[in-house]
Amino acid sequence: MKSFLNPEKGLNQTWRYIVSIPIIFIFIIIGILCYIAALYFASVHAEDMVDFDEVVFSNPLIDLFLTNAMMVFWIIGLWVAARILHRRSLKSFITPYRTIRWKQIIFGFSVTFSLLALFLIIDLISNPNDYYMQDFQFSNFLLLILISLILTPVQTTAEELLFRGFLLQFFAKFTKSPIVLSLIIGGIFGILHFSNPEMENGAFWIGVDYIVTGVILTYVTIKTNSLEATIGAHAANNVFISLFIASNNLAVGHLPSLFFTNNNEATAITTLLSILPSILFMYIMIRSSNKNSMGF
Repeated sequence: MKSFLNPEKGLNQTWRYIVSIPIIFIFIIIGILCYIAALYFASVHAEDMVDFDEVVFSNPLIDLFLTNAMMVFWIIGLWVAARILHRRSLKSFITPYRTIRWKQIIFGFSVTFSLLALFLIIDLISNPNDYYMQDFQFSNFLLLILISLILTPVQTTAEELLFRGFLLQFFAKFTKSPIVLSLIIGGIFGILHFSNPEMENGAFWIGVDYIVTGVILTYVTIKTNSLEATIGAHAANNVFISLFIASNNLAVGHLPSLFFTNNNEATAITTLLSILPSILFMYIMIRSSNKNSMGF
């Protein structure tokens, strides 16, 4: 059976992965510079568009659009590394099979979105005072839907390709243990999210949430032998948060989401409840993978 961790095609010596890292990083920097250039242009021609204290765009919709759009450069960097150094397609960072299984991506998205919706409904019923509906403006919410559905998957797919695609295959050259690989990639994924403003709500428990979620998604990738399910899951998580939950300390800013929550403090209980959908997602995806005889 074809293995996602050990690509059959291309040139995959360890040094090629190492040399790929600065190439990918250069394109990440280019994306950041494009965002900075847009900020500078806005500050010169329309100062009210820029929040100079936070160094972001004042309109969170514009900021969401540009921060997601610049992730295209991550994908370009990975594509360049794949084609020039590894002599294989970008698809090989997603699946070892002949074609991308879009049904698997949609299934991962649907399962995650449904689980998040279920847990939000339960929380709304249990803690109604923690939420209130924001002032609804159809044009803003429609724009939010378009940005979330079109560009947020670009952002999440770029992260999946880098962490659970490229880096997972790289570290698989040193160990084939699903647990060890999940801890390594999940740890890197979580730590690199420590700069998110959500950390202000309780650094320890938010950090635990990030790392455990990263570990679970990596384990699912290994056990389902592809990145497809987690591409869908990651997109569903970020799209769901953008559309339905706003708060003061979110990486996406104060968007015109349907609900605003004023209870942001992270505790052991809230962290467990946040991780539980990922655990259920893992169970469903691995069981589905077994049922479909995908080799696990």
